[in-house]
Amino acid sequence: MFRLSMYSMSLHCLQVSRLKGMKLSARELVAKNIRELRQEHGWSQDELASRAGLHRTYIGTIERTEQSITVDSMEKLAAALNVKISRLLED
Repeated sequence: MFRLSMYSMSLHCLQVSRLKGMKLSARELVAKNIRELRQEHGWSQDELASRAGLHRTYIGTIERTEQSITVDSMEKLAAALNVKISRLLED
């Protein structure tokens, strides 16, 4: 239950930032792009984590912007999502 509410809060913050015309931070931008790409593939966080060789809870903390992502993890996620690493930083 707590996880769902934190996830909802982070999504709400991203939406409010976008509506107010505020620029997303790099952390928020990467989180948004990873979430959108994962959903386009129809994958759960567990599935993406498995494909990227990362722990399943790490994906959630990234998507909720609770933790900064490392370049190594960005590289693994980009490969799993079949995109260039730069795609994760696109606005």
